[in-house]
Amino acid sequence: MSLDDGCYMLLTQEDFCRENDPMAHDINSKYMSLRPIYEVRKKLDADGKDVLDEEGKPINEWHIVDFEPVETVRFGLQRRINTSKAAFMAGNGFWVCHEDKDHDLGEKLNSWKDSAGLDTAWQELVKSCYLTGDGAVYQYVHNGQLRYEVFSYLKGDVLFPDYDENRNPVLTRLYTLRGRRAVDIFTTERVQTWIEGDKESEKDASWFMRFSGWFAKGLKWDSVKTSEDGWRCLADNTTQTPAGINPCTYFRVSDLPSGIANQEIGTLEKACSFVADGVRANSQAPLFVKATNIDNLPRTDSTGKIIGVKGAVEELKAADAKFLTPPNLSDIATIDIANKQKSIRESTMSVDITPEIFRAADPSSSAIKLLFTDTIIWCKNEFVHLYPSLVCLVDVFKALVAKIEGDGKIATMRTSCGSDPWIPQNDSEVLKRELDQVAYRVKSRKSAMSDIGNNHIEDYEQILNEWKEELDIKARVPAVAKAEVQEKYAEQQETIEVEDSDNDSKPKIDNSAKGKSITE
Repeated sequence: MSLDDGCYMLLTQEDFCRENDPMAHDINSKYMSLRPIYEVRKKLDADGKDVLDEEGKPINEWHIVDFEPVETVRFGLQRRINTSKAAFMAGNGFWVCHEDKDHDLGEKLNSWKDSAGLDTAWQELVKSCYLTGDGAVYQYVHNGQLRYEVFSYLKGDVLFPDYDENRNPVLTRLYTLRGRRAVDIFTTERVQTWIEGDKESEKDASWFMRFSGWFAKGLKWDSVKTSEDGWRCLADNTTQTPAGINPCTYFRVSDLPSGIANQEIGTLEKACSFVADGVRANSQAPLFVKATNIDNLPRTDSTGKIIGVKGAVEELKAADAKFLTPPNLSDIATIDIANKQKSIRESTMSVDITPEIFRAADPSSSAIKLLFTDTIIWCKNEFVHLYPSLVCLVDVFKALVAKIEGDGKIATMRTSCGSDPWIPQNDSEVLKRELDQVAYRVKSRKSAMSDIGNNHIEDYEQILNEWKEELDIKARVPAVAKAEVQEKYAEQQETIEVEDSDNDSKPKIDNSAKGKSITE
């Protein structure tokens, strides 16, 4: 990657961060937050002489001689829009489905996904993309466990994606380490760490040696491998992923969610600033004075002013003064501000739900989904930009899990992945819908448990065991109790043996409480 490309990306990320920070908006500049004070001056030519009109009189023109401070109003709409979109897009995490129907391996893969916290990594990554434009996730194995690290401009990381001579992805991360610039280079074969400058003290060396994680073999501060411009290689390890797979996955979006409305937000801040300044200037009713000589006396307090009249007695008798009703700036600006706010909501496909809506509407999941139609449409269209990188992230994830488990089938198993938008919903209604589908044999219990949000794979087996135990208790306990009652309270059975001269067999006579019967 060339230096020009790097500078372009750096400036782009800085601009994105400026958009999200209200203190960096245009309304705070001296040109936006100060009202110009004009003064009439004679127009001069290039030689400094007066410019005359057709009648030979000097031509006057307006000149800015100073600036008067203006009350400024700023909003954090960009950050609100961007963080909301990140929550809608990644709030439900991402799912991985095993398409080859190997349920055991599929459940094991999802178990590792939960234990590693990759849903949290996905949320952090999408937030980075929607606040700074890009981000990356690095996955590695440490002490037999799957770990991750999210690289973002929010953390001070500047990312440079590139390709090697074989069109394999390469990612370079520029950041600050111990007060000096450092670079991590992630390729499909190796992971390297370089730091600018030479060794300064043993304290620095001991501090660097405490690093672990993706530096499987540690950092070699005393390495003699240096570059021509004074950078020293601290680590050079082989990747933990198979050949051809970069362990660090890069994500990038073309623009922030609020980018399409950034100019409109600026005009809204400007309009509200001038309204606020007008309200401040007209908070006190102006005094209209009719007189020949008027003096503007110094202000006696922070609001309003005093106007005095000077002259003879007769002139003072003819003078008059009365208060004027100030203009209602709120009514004047209401329509303009409301239109700008509506335009911002519609252009960014955002949702603004007030309590009044739920007081009058049906609080069912279907009604809520209709209210979030614009957001669902936005997420469905924007996910296509994140999907290719998500597939690569899942490939890295499967390769590392296969390495930990020692089972190559996990790395090669056919899977699909995706992300469902997070939308507020009626939980009891969703639960009833899932149970109805199970009752009518439309969906399996496992699928219903997954859709409800139960990610504990052992729950299904536990439920089966509890169900069997419950049926056993219902069948065994009454049977045992009945047998105990019969044994304790049943009458003794009397058996009478009768001799038969023609047959050696002995018929038995059973005497019961109701009578006697002979069984032959």
